[in-house]
Amino acid sequence: MNKLVGLTLILIAGCALIPGCGSSGHTRRLKRMATEYVKEKYDIKAKANRVSNDGISWLTPIWEKSKAGIVEMKYDGKEFYVHADIDLGVDQCTDNYLEDEFCDRIASYFQNVRSDEKDLVVAYTEGHYKHLVGKDVKTFDDLIADERIPSIYVFIYTYGLDPDSLDSVDLSDASWLSAASIYDWTDSSLVHSEYKPVTTPYTEQFMLNSYAEYNADPSRYPAYFEEYEDGKFTVKRFKQIEQGDLHITCGDSDDLAVSEYSGSPESDYQGTTKWYQITNNGETAKGMIAFPCELADPDKKLGYIEKYDGEKTYVSLMGSNKDREFERKYYSTRYTLEAGETMICRMVTEDK
Repeated sequence: MNKLVGLTLILIAGCALIPGCGSSGHTRRLKRMATEYVKEKYDIKAKANRVSNDGISWLTPIWEKSKAGIVEMKYDGKEFYVHADIDLGVDQCTDNYLEDEFCDRIASYFQNVRSDEKDLVVAYTEGHYKHLVGKDVKTFDDLIADERIPSIYVFIYTYGLDPDSLDSVDLSDASWLSAASIYDWTDSSLVHSEYKPVTTPYTEQFMLNSYAEYNADPSRYPAYFEEYEDGKFTVKRFKQIEQGDLHITCGDSDDLAVSEYSGSPESDYQGTTKWYQITNNGETAKGMIAFPCELADPDKKLGYIEKYDGEKTYVSLMGSNKDREFERKYYSTRYTLEAGETMICRMVTEDK
């Protein structure tokens, strides 16, 4: 072995063992910083336990690792977290010691939301991990006044939601709230699953009875909310229609007649499913059309919807929710049917 290379390796290995040098030294400094920070902010003496590295790579040299981390803390039986960064110092640490107090305060506004099952999640901007806040945030008033936390969001996942109960939710004095969303699942197992959508539902519509939203900025309401009332929840109720391999989700008041299509349109494509006919017997209907991913391997195939307009057919690419934590996986596409309009369609696939 080259002597210089060998000496370098020995020095690196030795550095990791010397107190205050390398990863282990950084870990001890992070623990001391977290302990000092908590003492200064809350005047309590908490015990620092495990440290989780924050944003490091396996390519990072060992003497650079762990300069920032999440420190697990415990005080009087209560566990919480402190984020510390050696390069930033004690004053720039953040913590979630008051997370339960803050979240309970926010959740109290939604205590009148009635459902068979419910899971409420609060999120705010700074330190989305473990609801971390800065040294000067000691009260709820501090939280909502902190410019580093410009937005507070509430996400409620339910099963058996009573939409009428939303009328009793009073947000008139919650000017700090940016938005609140309620996903009412058709499957109770999804309420407490790890999958927690935080955007307007897209493929989630196939697993929803309804979706409700309050938004402090009316311009940000989803397009399918045709009307909304300031300061109130707006509710979109969904209807699920099954016909053979075809799955449709649409508004609960939409009047759609769905059946297999008896004709055999000429086509340049090899169909994966039968032809289906969808007729809108009501007003304009907006929703989604889907076919099960099991009809073709999504990792090897692309899913298309083929539509027949009476003279020719044309296809467009469908999306897929195969990576979502749903029991059923779909290829899907949005659609709009005007009053009296009929759509004839089927699914086709091709190799990727």
